[in-house]
Amino acid sequence: HIYRNPVYVYLSTYKFFSELFPSVNLQKIDYKLLHELIIYNYREMYKDYYDQKHLIPKKNLIEVKFEDFKIDTLSYLEKIHKNFDLKLSKELLSKYINYLDSQKSHKMNTYKIDKYILDEIKKEFSNSFNKMKYDIPKNLEIN
Repeated sequence: HIYRNPVYVYLSTYKFFSELFPSVNLQKIDYKLLHELIIYNYREMYKDYYDQKHLIPKKNLIEVKFEDFKIDTLSYLEKIHKNFDLKLSKELLSKYINYLDSQKSHKMNTYKIDKYILDEIKKEFSNSFNKMKYDIPKNLEIN
């Protein structure tokens, strides 16, 4: 399970669907509804995850903070393989390295957010903020 700051998850999800829907929908997208669906789905998904996580055998779960994974991806891929007793062949390792090299120029999106939306995210995702030990990102532009 790779987890990420809930604010970025919301913003990234909103951006993805607000760009996707106009190209695949016949009707106009209701952005307020999109916002509500993202809030609802994230909150409920993580509520279920935290409520049921104890049912997953420890050997079948690894939790990785996205920011840590991004910094040292190869080490985490090796840990994941080891944790799940998956063979990491030289060929697969080479494929990982080639893919990671191809992604080096990728730039993370920068986001702006309205304060009232941020306040709602903090309230609705408070459980995730606490369990994942996240704060509001410092580089976020708040309107």
